[in-house]
Amino acid sequence: MKKLTLFASAIVAVLAVSSCSNDELEPIVEKKGTPLSITVSSIGDTRGANVVTSGLQHLNLTAKQGTTTWANDVTFNYAKSVWTGEANWPTEDKTTASNFYVISENATGTKSYSTTNVTNYLTSGTTFNYTVPVPVFAGSGATMTETAQPDLLVATASQAEGDGPLALELEHALANIQIKAALPTKYYNAGWATTKVPAGSIYKIKKITIKNLFTSGTYDYANTTSPWATTGDRSNIEILFSEPITITAVDPEESGSNKIKESAYVTLVGPNAAIRVIPQTIAVWTPSTTTVASITNQTYMEVDAFCFKSASKDDDGFYNDDSYFNAEPTSEMNPSDDEYFTKVYIPIKITGNEFKYNTNHTFKINLINSYKANGSRALQGIQIVGG
Repeated sequence: MKKLTLFASAIVAVLAVSSCSNDELEPIVEKKGTPLSITVSSIGDTRGANVVTSGLQHLNLTAKQGTTTWANDVTFNYAKSVWTGEANWPTEDKTTASNFYVISENATGTKSYSTTNVTNYLTSGTTFNYTVPVPVFAGSGATMTETAQPDLLVATASQAEGDGPLALELEHALANIQIKAALPTKYYNAGWATTKVPAGSIYKIKKITIKNLFTSGTYDYANTTSPWATTGDRSNIEILFSEPITITAVDPEESGSNKIKESAYVTLVGPNAAIRVIPQTIAVWTPSTTTVASITNQTYMEVDAFCFKSASKDDDGFYNDDSYFNAEPTSEMNPSDDEYFTKVYIPIKITGNEFKYNTNHTFKINLINSYKANGSRALQGIQIVGG
């Protein structure tokens, strides 16, 4: 009897242990919300070459419901007509709207943006800091390309889960600059004047430097009218052409208009090499009151160029006629020699003196309106009244 009792007790003990072990091994099922589904509408006036050629394929998204962040800088990628990312709607509250903050430079990798360009992303409130990378140009004129400046895109939205897929409409966060130039044979002053620049005169441009622009700033998603505040110091943007661009003096008259006809302009920068800058208000240089040496923070263009009264050359390839930029005869001037280029200066004038975000600015330069460092007209020997 003792042996039987001991055996039965052992069986009971084993069953008790087994029962306890089974209770501990039961899996805990984590309750997940519905996966976040997004759609991205057309970006519209897309200026970034990377977006034009391949389409937007990468973005990052942060979502907050009240003070709770339930999707933190999640990368979404586009493939096979679907946007996918690891984000799920909150499980506790399906009716309160969440606020969404989106950013993209369309970069591949763990994030869709460069952490060198973008810093402090939503670490404080609804802002991030951005530094525009230095542009790298290749080629010349209309065929020039630029490869270092991505097209910074942003979006905000407010939506609850029950409102369906999250619809995002991205816009360009930076201002965009393209440059064209014309050398008119005459100016407009209450009517088109007689010829002042001989037809056939040529203007060669080797380099353009845009002076005194802010290249860093803070972007605030919550500010829907003026989201940018500039930071840091001003700097310069240099565009060096692989080959000097030649602009020939032409009749500028547009029938029934006081504007230079579009066909007179030559593309210097853009569209594939457009310059991106932090949106900002600029101080305009006024040549008649301030020399270049006295400029402190005004924005203007410095142009390495020369201008000849004729495009004719001798048998050795030298220009035969005088240069407007030099008092001495230029019979031995060769356009391939750097020493014959002169720096001239051109004021930058834009509406409201402001580079605006999500806006394409095209500078149309009238090369008659170029100046020397002392603020006087650069084109010697040409009488310009009201130009």
